[in-house]
Amino acid sequence: MGLTNLIKGFGVLGLSAPEIVSSDISFEAIKTKITNPQIAKELGAQNSIYYINEAEWCANLLDSFSESGQWGFVFEAQRRYDNILKKLPPQISNIMSIAVASAFNYFSYEQYIAIRIKRGDNFSFMEAAEYLLRRGSDSQLYALLLRELDGITEPGLESGFRIRQALWDLHDDILDLEEDKKSTGANICLLTGKNNLHRLAILFYTEAKKLSLKSSPLFLAIEKQLEKVFQII
Repeated sequence: MGLTNLIKGFGVLGLSAPEIVSSDISFEAIKTKITNPQIAKELGAQNSIYYINEAEWCANLLDSFSESGQWGFVFEAQRRYDNILKKLPPQISNIMSIAVASAFNYFSYEQYIAIRIKRGDNFSFMEAAEYLLRRGSDSQLYALLLRELDGITEPGLESGFRIRQALWDLHDDILDLEEDKKSTGANICLLTGKNNLHRLAILFYTEAKKLSLKSSPLFLAIEKQLEKVFQII
């Protein structure tokens, strides 16, 4: 299934382009956000690194489209996605397609959250945590590729990627709060009070320690991201 069909199916086309687009929505800015291939390499991956790089590009490109309405991001994401499916063995590309469709649920969820923020709804602490964790829905793609192409089946891999992404998004939202008020309207700081930001970071780290990652490069990446969050809270 093509990305355009998924965009239509999940209602992303219904989004209206914001009057002000965040400054970090550009091909150059997206490139600086591509970090999972390096983590995969440190985990011992070889065969999956290229695919993880392309998958993360696709996720960030589609996120930029949802925040800007600029179709150039979709066209580039489709090109990279097609390359992934062409190069993967058929049995793996089929699983990948299903995982991508599953990850698209996030875009509908983000629209729902943005609407609730706009109408002034109150959110519980756990709703704020769920929002951040759902933003890492592409984590299932990286865990899948590591498993299928490199045989890396470390328990807690997908959860670890999700937690690390949640901490990254927490950090990013704090920095981008003023811009997000004028653009996407969906920002963790608008869901919950400032005091809860620290609680969220601690919650994610506590959950990460329960995973079987031990001294894994992924756990070290989580700790490093936690430090960055603490520096700005």
